Amino acid sequence: MPGPIINCIYIDSNNSKWIGTNLGVFFFNEFSNKILLDESATGLPIKDVTGISEDVYGNIWFSTRENGLFKLKQRPF
Repeated sequence: MPGPIINCIYIDSNNSKWIGTNLGVFFFNEFSNKILLDESATGLPIKDVTGISEDVYGNIWFSTRENGLFKLKQRPF
């Protein structure tokens, strides 16, 4: 089974890494601490993530190919 397709990579103001994929968003604050934010983890249809950005308040925004825009108010770690 092939792995996720990477669509975008973002490094936020806390030096955390966000990788947008066809499966959802992978979040790393250290290489050993990673999680996948997807529909099963959040209840939201986060998949086919095409863009990731951070606003001045520290909120992380995800744009998706078919399901619109999502705002993450709190970091997973």
